[in-house]
Amino acid sequence: MKHLLYLSKLMEECGELTQACSKVMIYGEDSRHPDTDELNEDRMVQEMADVLAAISVVSESYALDSHKIADLIPEKVKKIVDNIDTVVDSKKEPSVASGSS
Repeated sequence: MKHLLYLSKLMEECGELTQACSKVMIYGEDSRHPDTDELNEDRMVQEMADVLAAISVVSESYALDSHKIADLIPEKVKKIVDNIDTVVDSKKEPSVASGSS
């Protein structure tokens, strides 16, 4: 039962991080929440910490190998960066060939 509750909490925290990231994308990281005056970037950092904490709890709850997870991270980071680089490169303006008419 606890495993499922931990998973549910991880899902909740991922949703809150998604919301914080959306606010950064829409309003900018230096924008402030109108009610709390909190910076969007600060909220995003807090939500990232919550997600990482929830991942840690789920990992421990399921007795997952934290070293195996940590070993996978560099490969996953490279994959993400390469993917974004490909997207950015495909969006660049094509250069105009000289001498064409």
